[in-house]
Amino acid sequence: MGHSEPLRLTSHAQLLRCLFDDVQIEILLSNTTSRRFHPKTGVLQGPILSPYLYSVYINQLPAQLRPQAITTDMSPLETIPLVNCLLYADDVVLIAERTTMTDLLRVPFKPGGYLDPDELIRRNSSKALATMNVLKSIVRPQLEYGLAINRFTNTQLKSIEDVQDTCIRTIYGARGKTSTKVMLRLAKLPLMADRVHILQAQFLYRSLHLPDDALLCRLIPHIRHIRGHQWFLLSKTSLWQSLPSTGEELDKHMFKTAKKRFLQQSLEKLQQSGHYKLISSCRRSVSLDPILWLPMSYAERSRYIRWRLGWLPGGKPHPCPKHPMFKFTRKHAITCLNMHQRLYMPETITNPLSFLLNMLPSRP
Repeated sequence: MGHSEPLRLTSHAQLLRCLFDDVQIEILLSNTTSRRFHPKTGVLQGPILSPYLYSVYINQLPAQLRPQAITTDMSPLETIPLVNCLLYADDVVLIAERTTMTDLLRVPFKPGGYLDPDELIRRNSSKALATMNVLKSIVRPQLEYGLAINRFTNTQLKSIEDVQDTCIRTIYGARGKTSTKVMLRLAKLPLMADRVHILQAQFLYRSLHLPDDALLCRLIPHIRHIRGHQWFLLSKTSLWQSLPSTGEELDKHMFKTAKKRFLQQSLEKLQQSGHYKLISSCRRSVSLDPILWLPMSYAERSRYIRWRLGWLPGGKPHPCPKHPMFKFTRKHAITCLNMHQRLYMPETITNPLSFLLNMLPSRP
């Protein structure tokens, strides 16, 4: 068909276009009729177009549910077990055995057909952790490519940090200028500046344990002490300098211990700086916060995460309903809600809820 030739629609396609284009709506309210207008989006409820479009949309569902495709050479006896769903308009009927129905619905059941909320929470917890792993396994490797062999200025490091902050804010649903220090801390994600030091130290460590016939292994005795060489510049990173030895006697256990100590010192520096009050209330050790993986309902997990992030109901601090002279901040919420009394905690603990969250087990 040439470009100048007009597109010829079949009678069926013309009917569909009329159902989209030649539609007008009027509203009757209190015996008064509005003027007619065209709907901007969607279709009218009731006409045949709605179930037809839904059938087009859901047409691929049977193929996704079937364990194998139906071919024309199959006999009826072979086809019947594969017909595991019935579609009509927006109604879907699933036909499956008891053992496979749970996989199709993705909702766990107990024997006898009863819902299994404990298993559902366990699965949802795993999905929540998998979502956080997306940043580690997919997004952050794209940021980290080539960082191990380059030296960066503070301005360049801040640019990389800003990209990671944007990604982590998207995962948490935070606003544009929200601090991400606590978000990273909860998910056991280091700052990009710390991550750069780790990647560079890992590169140097691996270069010392290459096979004897590797070219870099032959060059290291000559380049590691040349002040202007890239290998020498990388060796000046803080993590590499903190190692007890930077020679061939450096083993995997020593390097792993030094890396953990480096991350722990970075966390302590943030918590002791006084600039981040929320992160000072978090756990003192570098680990995944249990509120992200312990079995609990969606509402409970949301409340704990929001408390960690300092997100109280209502967004920005507003006057307390009980004490209008005070803003409803985290500090005021502790006294206003009588947290010490409700949680059976002594008054000497300034943040009783965070204290109890820090006492949760760090592993299953």
